[in-house]
Amino acid sequence: MASTLSNKFQNPIFVALDMDDAQAALDLSTRLKGKVGGFKLGPRLLLPYGATLVPRMRELGHVFVDNKYFDIPQTMASAVQAAFTLGATLVTVHAQAGAEALRVCAQREAEARARDPLARILAVTVLTSFSADTLPPTMRSGTILQHVETLVRLGLQSGIQGFVCASHEASSVRNLAPKALIVTPGIRRPGEATHDQVRTTDPLAAMQAGADVLVIGRSILQAPDPLRVVQEISDALQIS
Repeated sequence: MASTLSNKFQNPIFVALDMDDAQAALDLSTRLKGKVGGFKLGPRLLLPYGATLVPRMRELGHVFVDNKYFDIPQTMASAVQAAFTLGATLVTVHAQAGAEALRVCAQREAEARARDPLARILAVTVLTSFSADTLPPTMRSGTILQHVETLVRLGLQSGIQGFVCASHEASSVRNLAPKALIVTPGIRRPGEATHDQVRTTDPLAAMQAGADVLVIGRSILQAPDPLRVVQEISDALQIS
């Protein structure tokens, strides 16, 4: 079951704009305005265009700034604050940055929520590209689920209430953090190639597992008719 916070996002579909052309991203987002909940921007667009692109994207929907900050605490806090100031609703940091970094980032979230009640820091747990066999050497001592649960507990203790995980771990994260916002990447429609992501699932299964926000990229970006794909996903999720 999704969290009560997710009800404020009228649409859980966030489009991952993994593109290099800002105008192309704006054109697609304009076509999808009102059809999706928001748009995820990563380094490919944010590094060359972020200062001007984020405010323009905010006019089209919620903006998810996905730079996955992992640095010393004050550097992370300043980066988070800058993203919120530009207009981001969701901002990612790495949970492995540690308790102090997560705590100061949570403080910046609290300040941002005074302006935008939906503002959330999202602590990234274990990337969907990892399998049990490809985890970094420092993480080989436990299962992926054990690492995710450890990082979620650390986040909760530090004041974080948003997490990024694969759908495989979503139900466990929901049990640990009933009120958290759970964001799930690695979403593929049935029969689609997984590419460089390993722990993937379809939109409906992810929502049933406990996800609040679905990050969908290639399924939409590479479709001949992105609007049709979004409508089909919305129909499957019974989004009006």
